[in-house]
Amino acid sequence: MTILTTAVATVALTTGEVQAADNQVLVDFYTLDKSGAPVRLSVGDGLKVIHHSSEKDPKDVRSSEVLLDPETLEAIPGKAGEVRVTDDGAGHLRLAFTARKLRSGKGPALALAWPTGKGYSYVVMDNGGQGYAKAPDKPVVFNYQAAKDVEVHLRARVAAVPSYQPPAAYTNALAQATSELGKVGNAPSPPTQGRHGERALSALHTAYDAFIADYGPRVAQQRMASAPPKQDARPWLGATIVESSSASFYDNVWRRMVAATTPLGKQAGYGWVRIVFELENGSTVDFSNYDTAIRNAHKAGLRVMGEIADSSAAAELTTPQYVTRTRNLLKHYGRSADPELRIDAWEVGNEVNGCWVDNKNCGEPVRPRDRIHVKAGAAARAVKQDSPTTPVVLTLFWEFGAEGPAYSPFNWIAPGSGNLQWTDRDGVKRDLMADVDVVLLSVFTDNAPLGISIDRVMSTLDRRVSELSTKLKKQVRVGIGELGYWCGRDGRRKASVYEWCEDMNRVWPLGSTRMDNASLEADRSYMVDQYTRAALATDHGIGGGFYWYALQEMFPRETKTSLCAALKAVTDAVGPKPVDQSDTAVPGKPC
Repeated sequence: MTILTTAVATVALTTGEVQAADNQVLVDFYTLDKSGAPVRLSVGDGLKVIHHSSEKDPKDVRSSEVLLDPETLEAIPGKAGEVRVTDDGAGHLRLAFTARKLRSGKGPALALAWPTGKGYSYVVMDNGGQGYAKAPDKPVVFNYQAAKDVEVHLRARVAAVPSYQPPAAYTNALAQATSELGKVGNAPSPPTQGRHGERALSALHTAYDAFIADYGPRVAQQRMASAPPKQDARPWLGATIVESSSASFYDNVWRRMVAATTPLGKQAGYGWVRIVFELENGSTVDFSNYDTAIRNAHKAGLRVMGEIADSSAAAELTTPQYVTRTRNLLKHYGRSADPELRIDAWEVGNEVNGCWVDNKNCGEPVRPRDRIHVKAGAAARAVKQDSPTTPVVLTLFWEFGAEGPAYSPFNWIAPGSGNLQWTDRDGVKRDLMADVDVVLLSVFTDNAPLGISIDRVMSTLDRRVSELSTKLKKQVRVGIGELGYWCGRDGRRKASVYEWCEDMNRVWPLGSTRMDNASLEADRSYMVDQYTRAALATDHGIGGGFYWYALQEMFPRETKTSLCAALKAVTDAVGPKPVDQSDTAVPGKPC
């Protein structure tokens, strides 16, 4: 995790009406008033929807619109990726961009943050998956076209699963969405498109959620059943433990984590704890802070993933310092360590595409030889030299707009990005993915929403990683490596949030827009449940989750939480390993 920075999309403000000329795609927007009638938004009101300011700093305004390649979800760089904010001549919000053919043969798609019934989603309007190589004759109604596109992707996704029977909740919600889209007819007026498109988007979000909730745990169970003998195909379900001045490691937290990640049945659970080795003075680590925690976690039955350095500290270290730090950790927690101290997976690079990782404060660039892909590659090689069978993890950061296309996750991990090869100190060129076994995605939904697009993003990441790993004749799994969403309010303090998360921003609401603690916890619980299931649902999904402030919010001392119950719900939905399955299983006890 890092202190989240301002997201900047490639947006230009244009005064006056933009006409459908020069191959311009014009996009109009509707919302529904309290009576359900479609309403065009003024430019000012419309920008309040697609541009948001932080709850913490009203001057921190985020724009969300970005042009993508609909096949790869890579952000389009330069002038070709420019989205212009204009109006329709009557003061209503209109976006405009240039249609063109991309290298993939498709045209650009428009993605932006838009409310879809459960808070904000990142909604992709991609013209049936083909993008816009040629501009339509008339303005496109975003709500309607995006709903049609989401429906196409959802139907194709479900149809691609062999012999899958989706749950009734999916079928009913999809039928509702189809009905709304069908009401538009053959000669629709833009307000009619806006009304029914907006309703369809909400129903499609419900349908996607129902599919993910059912299919994610189901396919995790199928992976275990079909795995070769002695192969550990268990999903990873866990949380991140970060100490703060008011919340330190305590003995019972490990047993509570085990309870939340162990399904019914006499078997080992799926539990992982992700421990962040905080940066004290560069290459050294105060092991006394962690030894007891790691021993107790292992004794309780958890597996431990060690994060070598958080993304917020990466730019402070040179590559030699980063490697020395890694080797010092391996000496203490690697193959030759006391079995109770051996780390079960190493995260060698955290949020590697974040602008702050290779640029101090997103401004001052590090030297080329100290870039994060070099550090992570060298650290991964050190891990494999010490512990060849220990999984190595690389984590990306979710944000499309970011500080420019180069920092968007799919651009960073693209074959031609320059980030997938590094040169060691002997001058030998090496492939970063050669020593990576798992690629995870760090998601802070208040900073960059996913919502209705969570499955599409995770599936695209799975496909990209599979393409890279297949060339290396290996298999790499994908999942979510960090989750977070805003913070509650501490009534004992003047500050609006608890001290351990004062640096977090709430920009895009997830679910409720209310700020009371009960509403925020309900939103976070939904996120933990739904996003962890989505991280299981891809072809090589491993799960994860790893909620960031778990010590403080998921497993606080002597307090039961709905966050813990949400993680337990995913565990019980996966169910026990196949050899321990029983027709007489009953729901697990509350967390």
